[in-house]
Amino acid sequence: MPVWCGNEEALYETRSNAIDGGRWRTEPSTEVLCIVNSNEQERRHTPRYAFSAIAEVIDGSGAVIRSQVNDISVSGCRLIVNRCLAVGAEVKVKIHTPTDHFQTWAMVVHSTPTDMGLVFHSTDPTFLTVLQKWVSAARSAEASVKR
Repeated sequence: MPVWCGNEEALYETRSNAIDGGRWRTEPSTEVLCIVNSNEQERRHTPRYAFSAIAEVIDGSGAVIRSQVNDISVSGCRLIVNRCLAVGAEVKVKIHTPTDHFQTWAMVVHSTPTDMGLVFHSTDPTFLTVLQKWVSAARSAEASVKR
């Protein structure tokens, strides 16, 4: 069953569209705020590690959603947000720490009113180095806590 946030009257989807890869449709609004399939299976292929940083998500219209990174991996991250986007939305994400900056294209793969999961793609090799450094540090920090 889908989970909705935002104006429920403005949003609907059909099970066949979601399964067949069809487009999310809205009436009468043209903005999809959030659609989540709560029965969705976990499909993460790489482990994520606790990580804290400031992030900006830029959607297709150019609107910026400011957020907090909660965990990170070499293939994606989880963000704490105050506004969500539709699963499948293509976004640009910029992540900042006091010492480094990372940006890449991503796709929203999980979305609730309070958090979004992103899968990174088309990452520039320069930024991949930053991401690998962050993931390595987060992995090491998690391993030292478990000892």
